[in-house]
Amino acid sequence: MLNLNDLAKPAENLADDVKDYISMQEDKLKLQTTKAASMGIARLLAMVLIILVAFVALMLLAFAGVLLLGEAMKSYAGAAFIVAGVVIVALLVLILCKKKLFVNTFVKLFIDVFYGEK
Repeated sequence: MLNLNDLAKPAENLADDVKDYISMQEDKLKLQTTKAASMGIARLLAMVLIILVAFVALMLLAFAGVLLLGEAMKSYAGAAFIVAGVVIVALLVLILCKKKLFVNTFVKLFIDVFYGEK
């Protein structure tokens, strides 16, 4: 004789399996998001650190340039203006190229982080 409980068991098992699958997919998404966020933050902090060290090195080079030019020109003020002019020209070049240098760099960085390097 056929029992009604026996007929309902496959449907109940299917519902439980679907719930487990959805739970596992949620966990997978959380892990992938955490990994991507961690990688993004790590790369961003690495960039900030590199830029900070480069900034300090450039400032030391600018100071050394002022000292060298000041000795040669016998005017530290004139040397400071020359070095400041060079720095301003470099700043203008960076401003003109900011989209290519910064925006595209961050777009590529986050594409690599979230979609993998392909």
